[in-house]
Amino acid sequence: MKILGIETSCDETAVAILEIQASTFKIVSNVVSSQVQTHAKYGGVVPEVAARKHAENIMPVIIEALKDVLPSQILFTRRKFQRNLGGQAKTWGSKSAFNNTLTGVNPNGVAPVRTRQTTKSAASEINAIAVTQGPGLITSLRVGAEAARTLSCVWNKPLIPINHVIAHIYSNWLTPIREIRNPKSEIRNKSQILNSKFPNINFPALCLVVSGGHTLLVLMKNHGKFEIVGQTLDDAAGECFDKTAKILGLGYPGGPAIARQAEQWKSAQTSVGVSASLRKSKIYNLKSNIQLPRPMLNSNDFNFSFSGLKTAVLYKMRDMKSASCGIGADMSAEVLTKAEGTRRFTASIFINQMAYEIQNAIIDVLVAKTIRAAKKYNAKTIMLGGGVAANKELRKRFQEEIQNLKQPPHSPPVPRQVGEQGEIEGVKKQNLTITNQQLKLFMPETSYCTDNAAMIAIAAYFNPKKISWKDFEPDPNLMIK
Repeated sequence: MKILGIETSCDETAVAILEIQASTFKIVSNVVSSQVQTHAKYGGVVPEVAARKHAENIMPVIIEALKDVLPSQILFTRRKFQRNLGGQAKTWGSKSAFNNTLTGVNPNGVAPVRTRQTTKSAASEINAIAVTQGPGLITSLRVGAEAARTLSCVWNKPLIPINHVIAHIYSNWLTPIREIRNPKSEIRNKSQILNSKFPNINFPALCLVVSGGHTLLVLMKNHGKFEIVGQTLDDAAGECFDKTAKILGLGYPGGPAIARQAEQWKSAQTSVGVSASLRKSKIYNLKSNIQLPRPMLNSNDFNFSFSGLKTAVLYKMRDMKSASCGIGADMSAEVLTKAEGTRRFTASIFINQMAYEIQNAIIDVLVAKTIRAAKKYNAKTIMLGGGVAANKELRKRFQEEIQNLKQPPHSPPVPRQVGEQGEIEGVKKQNLTITNQQLKLFMPETSYCTDNAAMIAIAAYFNPKKISWKDFEPDPNLMIK
């Protein structure tokens, strides 16, 4: 069977086609149109802008995804037009290309021919339509919802509504694939060459879903059986990354920006080019100078809170300004000269150091609470999901914790040996698992951590709650049931 998935919950317009046969699957196409560059100038996602971009991109993305499953003559058009996508012009065919994709056109390009044969040729390739129902931005969700309803109606195919958070969990069932990038647009098209087997994930599984809009721990007892055991009481971890990055003047999106600066700080600590006087300075010593709170780290529950960390970063910046260290609103200032001797440093050094501590503070809480919850609920598997799960330091820390869980009490911890992709060397890369006597750790390929439609399609396969297109409505506050 083939499932067409559609995802438009926030600022990614995504369509994928998943083919499943017995216990194997093939990702026929997986197309994502990102709006990151569009929203970067605003410092975050603007709902109205996101919805407009979804409306512009949804048809071209659907057509791009269908190219791998439909005969070439179905996509033939007579006239050409240029559609602007992600700031780049790309030819998508005639203005009626989307209708032509559904119904077929005359091979001579004279006019669309709406025949039962061509309609059947297009529709017979797809068995079901899966679409994100929520949670998310309602204006964004509605674009994907109307596209899915239209396809379901025209093709007479069942519709499968999917919870976006649950879909992030099911990204762990997708194995890494070869990625093909189109350098002329923001569209990313990924295709699986050979069939892959579903991974063997044992239940109960504890799932940490962490992104810009969500931070929660979900106990997965089996397919379709979920229970929230912990969640953020205020800001999500990804939102904390974004807001603290803005305070530091690092731009949007904040997670990758914080990670880059943190890595620069780590490199500087071991760099032979750093002067001895700077190494001895208090500002250079991370542990003795910059210390941020780990909110709710030792609470008796598995909930999270990151608003206090954001406030602590703001106050730390104010303290630096009041100390006349030269940190002002302009974060691009050159070398600061107000401090003397060993306390002489640059704004960039301070920013990098702050980024390092922010990242560690967030990761410390996420890892500690997840491990404690896994022990309490006797989980056999830990899974990660969501955009923040692509963070290399977070992935590395989870790998270390799982490896060390069953180490003898007096044995040294596993050393941190990080490869090019931020993974511990020797870890099986096919399904990114680390196994010990009690726990398995699953982490999606980083390209599946961010929003995509392949995870929507795979979630629909394991949770095939089919409905009529007439009964479907998006829900921005959809809860896990």
